[in-house]
Amino acid sequence: MKKLSCIVLILFAGLFFTGCSSDDNGGSKAEQEWIKFVQKHLIGEWTPYQIDVKPIIGEAVFSSPYPHTPSCNKDLLVLKNDFTGNFNHYVQGCQMGVTNFKWNHRLGELSFKLENGTEIPMILLKKSEKVLVLAVPAKAVKQYLIPLFPQIEYIEESQLNLLFANITLVK
Repeated sequence: MKKLSCIVLILFAGLFFTGCSSDDNGGSKAEQEWIKFVQKHLIGEWTPYQIDVKPIIGEAVFSSPYPHTPSCNKDLLVLKNDFTGNFNHYVQGCQMGVTNFKWNHRLGELSFKLENGTEIPMILLKKSEKVLVLAVPAKAVKQYLIPLFPQIEYIEESQLNLLFANITLVK
């Protein structure tokens, strides 16, 4: 019986995740509904709020409010319904920098592909109307974490591989 359940599950997964080609003239109604479902609660403007460095399960090793540049507008992550987006961030003198990207959502994962080809994979930990929590491997963003958490520079590679930077964003 257990084997039969596994086979049925595999067949169902195959039917469920079978994709359509991109030349479908706009896609089927089911595909459009799937896109609408995927985008629900993701589309919009998100303000970074908190950064926690922690294992996927367990307590935070480091934690800090997101370091917005004082006296400037807050940084902003924008996700658009055409699967493009941008990150507006402010530096000294309130000069705005913009990082454009394409985004993709698949089975609890979110990824950004930057204009230079760099892909940033994330685990989507929470998605609601007002809160979005993304987990990025700490090793992948270590250089950005060092100014906020200088001690992270001295964590052994094997331990760093187990940590994630959980970024909480709010609408």
